[in-house]
Amino acid sequence: MTAEAIATAAESAVRDIIDDELVSVTAATGERLTSNEHAQIKARVEAMRKTAELMPMLGVLFHLIRKQPFDERLQRLVATALARVQDPRAALVWRAIDRRFPESDTAPVRVARDIYRAKGPEAAEGYIRRKFPDIPEKPLRRFVLARVLIEAGKEDAGEDLLRDLIEQPESNASLLIKVAQLLLKQGLFSEAENAAEVLISRYGNTPEHNAVLHEVNHAQRMVGVVGTPDDHRSAVLVRTIHKVLGEHLPIVSLIPATRSSSSLGPVVMIGGSLAPGGAERQFAVTALGLHDAATSGRQIDGVDFQGPLTLILRSITSRAGDDFYLSRLRDAHLQVHEYSTFEPFGGRPRRSLSRLVAPFLPLLPSRMREGIVHLADALRYLSPEVVHIWQDGSILATGAAAVLAGIPRIVLGVRTMPPTDRHDRAKPEYHPIFCDLLRRPGVTMVSNSRLVVSRYADWLGVGHHKARVIPNGVAPPDITPTPESSAQASRLPSSGRRFVVGAVMRMAEVKRPLLWVDCAAAILARCPEASFIVVGKGPLLESAIERARGLGIGDRIIFTGTKPDVGFWYSQMDVLLLLSRYEGLPNVLIEAQMCGVPVVTTPAGGSAEALEPGVTGTVLPSIEIDPVVVADAVLAWRRDAHHRSELAESLKEWANAHFSVRRMLELTVQSYLE
Repeated sequence: MTAEAIATAAESAVRDIIDDELVSVTAATGERLTSNEHAQIKARVEAMRKTAELMPMLGVLFHLIRKQPFDERLQRLVATALARVQDPRAALVWRAIDRRFPESDTAPVRVARDIYRAKGPEAAEGYIRRKFPDIPEKPLRRFVLARVLIEAGKEDAGEDLLRDLIEQPESNASLLIKVAQLLLKQGLFSEAENAAEVLISRYGNTPEHNAVLHEVNHAQRMVGVVGTPDDHRSAVLVRTIHKVLGEHLPIVSLIPATRSSSSLGPVVMIGGSLAPGGAERQFAVTALGLHDAATSGRQIDGVDFQGPLTLILRSITSRAGDDFYLSRLRDAHLQVHEYSTFEPFGGRPRRSLSRLVAPFLPLLPSRMREGIVHLADALRYLSPEVVHIWQDGSILATGAAAVLAGIPRIVLGVRTMPPTDRHDRAKPEYHPIFCDLLRRPGVTMVSNSRLVVSRYADWLGVGHHKARVIPNGVAPPDITPTPESSAQASRLPSSGRRFVVGAVMRMAEVKRPLLWVDCAAAILARCPEASFIVVGKGPLLESAIERARGLGIGDRIIFTGTKPDVGFWYSQMDVLLLLSRYEGLPNVLIEAQMCGVPVVTTPAGGSAEALEPGVTGTVLPSIEIDPVVVADAVLAWRRDAHHRSELAESLKEWANAHFSVRRMLELTVQSYLE
């Protein structure tokens, strides 16, 4: 099959799975796959790292599913494959599996996790009440419920079920192994030991059962270094992090901290990926600006950046789209590396910096452990003056590695609200890692939003002198269209009382595209000549299209998908509407104004900082907003052709004055030197 044919078949099969229609339209044929065949396919899915492998692997899976529609394991592999390449349809496939296979022991856990992260604890609790109206009688289903509760933030209730399972005589050996391992993961070491001892006394002293007890005892010995066996995992984790960052990572500057304020040497920028997101775009823009200054000899705010600049990402090949900005960086001859592929321990375990914290590695979060093992020695080898870490997850993963390498200046770049404001990021490791990093000399925090800086400072209890604001630097978008975009835009009115409301967003719950469609209907009810543009794709794209059809406005909204010529689409809008629940400092608001388009936005994150209220746009009174109120705010920006032209010029002038790339680079370099 050609790549195009595979893509078509894959899309069709995924749609069948999501729509829960596959079983009714397809009859199973042939023999069931053997366990060995399943294992081989699973190994291929788990090994998928190169984007080029995605379509052939999915093609194999979808072909098998059409032959074996009642095989749950195959459909789980589809969800796993989609998740590994960050395809948003993975969550939808898990929900379909949950519906089609009510006794699945995996799908409810994944569904609960996705709902909790996307919609919060109340939505997750609602799902659990529907899925498990009563406590299951079967031990295995009770174990599944325990896992679901833990994923949904109800750890105490889930752990109580695990304790009950130890006492139930119906709990078989394989289930007790799972219970012991999950209790161990939760940090309930003495109870995990109890489960292992019950396993041995009830089902025999086999090598497999002894291995479980050995694993628990080893963990207890490790925890004895930092806590007591009865500590909950979160308490053990916090104390471990304090021990590692507070006591076991010495301040060993490989480069003298005193340096000239008029020159700057090697810099390393660390990020998660180069996916098509706002933070990743700013990462690329900053890197290109710094690199250009180093290679051309151009000073930045009087500072001679001598370089070199090295870029290190966790992933540029693991998932589809992780390399979105890679070609631009490589075209500029920038060095881009993937630290997850670096030799562990620098290839020399006995001389590795990681040996200083080796006893604690098993107790650290997996990403933090990976960062230390793969990155610390590489940073020591590079010996930069500055390490600039972008985004919260990367700080968790690599901050300790930078400290261990003795980097004299570490800049922590936070791009969205802290975990106290985002339930999907409420992990126990965030607070101790950030606090311990910021207590160290030479470590500072930067953000593109004043509100984000303030919220982080309040949450961490650190002075605002430890943080500075670097607003996004945005270049005016090119408004030249592709032929495909020109054809799509031909559906817009070309004359008369034209009024076009637009959006550029990822079609995910955090951006609330379904509410956006409801607001479009409210606007259209008041302004019959209105038309609408939505640029972007994501898991809720099809749902948004269906919502528009259901409201009878499907022919008034152009859903373009993701577009490389987004500047052209801005140029077609009269107003840009953003209804996000969470934001940092949205690039789309800035870009729209640079194209002469006023904006209307919720007060999410730093959105209000991206405009001048009443002059370049409107900040809605609340994140939770009625479509009628939104319609009033949007329609207040209607202008005739002459006044629209005047407004556009003033918007462009304001946006360019406040969000230039030049100013962003100046503030960035200042954060490196001060």
